[in-house]
Amino acid sequence: MPIGLNATFEHLARTENHLADDVLLAAMDSPHLPIRDLALRAVLDRRSPRGHREIFRRLPEMDAQSRSIVEERPERLSRVVSETFQSGDARQCSEACDAIILFRLYDALPALIDILLGENCPCRQKAAQTVLELTELFYGELCSPNERSRRRDQDSARQRIIAALEDGAKKFARHRSAEVVEAFLLVSKQQNVVLRRMLRQTRESSHAAMIAALTASSRGGILRLLLSFLEDPQMPQVVKNILVNRTDPKYIDNLLAVAGSGASKAVAETLPRFDEFPWAKPGHPILAGMDGPRQADAVALLMATSIPRDTLLELIGYLLREGKPEGRRAAAGALSGFNGPEADLLVIQSLNDEDPTVRAVVLKELRPRRIPRAMSLLIRMVDTTHEQIREALREALPEFTFRHFMTNFDRLSDDVRVTAGYMVRKINSEASFDLNLEMESPSPVRRRRAVLAAGAMGLVRELEQSVIRLLSDDDHMVRIAAAQELAGCDTMPSWEALRDALLDRSVIVQETAEQSLKRIAQSLLDEEACSEEVAS
Repeated sequence: MPIGLNATFEHLARTENHLADDVLLAAMDSPHLPIRDLALRAVLDRRSPRGHREIFRRLPEMDAQSRSIVEERPERLSRVVSETFQSGDARQCSEACDAIILFRLYDALPALIDILLGENCPCRQKAAQTVLELTELFYGELCSPNERSRRRDQDSARQRIIAALEDGAKKFARHRSAEVVEAFLLVSKQQNVVLRRMLRQTRESSHAAMIAALTASSRGGILRLLLSFLEDPQMPQVVKNILVNRTDPKYIDNLLAVAGSGASKAVAETLPRFDEFPWAKPGHPILAGMDGPRQADAVALLMATSIPRDTLLELIGYLLREGKPEGRRAAAGALSGFNGPEADLLVIQSLNDEDPTVRAVVLKELRPRRIPRAMSLLIRMVDTTHEQIREALREALPEFTFRHFMTNFDRLSDDVRVTAGYMVRKINSEASFDLNLEMESPSPVRRRRAVLAAGAMGLVRELEQSVIRLLSDDDHMVRIAAAQELAGCDTMPSWEALRDALLDRSVIVQETAEQSLKRIAQSLLDEEACSEEVAS
């Protein structure tokens, strides 16, 4: 682009000579695109109503490039739009509304509301809808700033928009436009003084329209406003009623997102004010139709309220039977807050849940509740392959942890050692690893105890090499224990190791090894005889 041409259009944009308008408007019809663009920018830069009116007139025929230039200075059209509304021409008013939306002319809001106050406006309904659409566009910018919104001073823009909409809401008796009230709610905050007065005073002309919007609108900004009252310890009663009674899916989804498992401290402090929700009933379609995470949020929400305990327990029981996996898990966790035979029965029934996480949660309730046969019920679960259940069993049965078992091993009888060892092996997936470490302990007492514990836990075959190695231990008591426990391992390595132990320097070790070899031999003979009997 020639420097001289740029300078010419810059001069035309700055000069106060009204003839510059004629030159620039003619240049906007140039067959050369660069000249048309420069002329359009210059007209926008000039404070000339005539030029701005001409741009507005040409909007419907403009190409995308020209419209993008207008979008850089949309405020230049605000005055023209206001003048167009005063013309009373239906087609021009409709085009003005389209331009307001296209170029997001937020400063045109007062003019739009003034139109609604007129009695014979030809495009009154479109103007009302434009107020709502324009406000929703601004709310979208507040939520997801883009390049346009980052360039705009949003705080001052919001103040101007709220001021215009507050004025419009106050004049509801004159225009009766629900769209203006809904637009006001879109960008308001719950601390807004005008908003709170209109909510509290039923005689306010806009009160009914405001309640209707808060009750039925699914617009994101209105749901945000409604749910923000959950952080207000002085929420108006009318708002509380709406929060309780709305049952549309979008609202429920947003309610649970705000007041469910991730509820803020402020929300958690207001939830005890609620003692009912229509959808919080066993079998209610909304509760049944929630996905698992939302059912879990519902449990968290309802447990924080003042809903009667028997009603809550009924809901918990329903979710334990019919809920999605996440809902059943949350319901199982909530059982700890209930006492009595009904809750105990739910605990026992949930031990059969197909979800191992649910079983893991409720099994920890058995002993604290003193449920009859609690130990038997827990022992039935030790054969599980699910680590979360094992972890829960370790918590529910602290006497069967590996460390506790080893500490008390020497005080246990042989029968109790076997029973407890079986439990420890099943509950503790790391038992063989821990035993292996014990067998490497510097203390001969601990090494011997580890070998005997391996026998009680049925882990000698799994730790065969470590036990065989201890047949050469410096301490003869350790060697005796190793020779004794290898009797239960009828493999060739154990047989050979025991045979070598027949030459041990300790007579007792020799005798123990000999006894173990005899036991292995007898075991093999019994096994062979059993096989022949089965074959015949």
